[in-house]
Amino acid sequence: MILERFIQNPYYEELIPLITSLLGNAVPSRYIVSLIALFYPEATIHLLTAIGKHDDIQILLSLHHGDKTEEFDEATLHPSIRTWMSTWVHSSQVYITHPEMSIIMQKKLLTLLSNEPSMIDALTEGLYFFFTSRNLHVEKRIMKRYAEHITSEYIVALEHSLALGDAELFDTATIENHVFFGLSEEKSSPL
Repeated sequence: MILERFIQNPYYEELIPLITSLLGNAVPSRYIVSLIALFYPEATIHLLTAIGKHDDIQILLSLHHGDKTEEFDEATLHPSIRTWMSTWVHSSQVYITHPEMSIIMQKKLLTLLSNEPSMIDALTEGLYFFFTSRNLHVEKRIMKRYAEHITSEYIVALEHSLALGDAELFDTATIENHVFFGLSEEKSSPL
């Protein structure tokens, strides 16, 4: 529902090809929601609420917006924008590794982030949109470096989550079928 409303909102029209491309490549929706949570309030509220950080929405609500277009400079970036970026990256990592996202979807996302250049391109466009909406002039090549760095953090978070998940799956492999499905031992068959 969030993605549908996002796509229908004319303010984000320039990002629609990006989102439809991600959907067309079967990118897990949690990743797409985390991406647009950078600048789309409904997605932000959903993400922060899902991970128990609803109060952090105040950071997004108080973001600096320059009166005139300024050159992007990380050294002089307004503290509210810096805080929001850190909060968003961390919250997105938690969201895409949340137990509600299946191990299969996490593995799929890890594969896409590791091997699909369009994932970097999508994040680059999202970052570009965010910073320009703050009235900052940014270069796409700089946003691409940011996207590559953020993606590497996502990959590490997913690898860590999957290592824990695989350990849990290994633990359940020793349980026999009849325990899972309530069958008597005579009726159960080996896996």
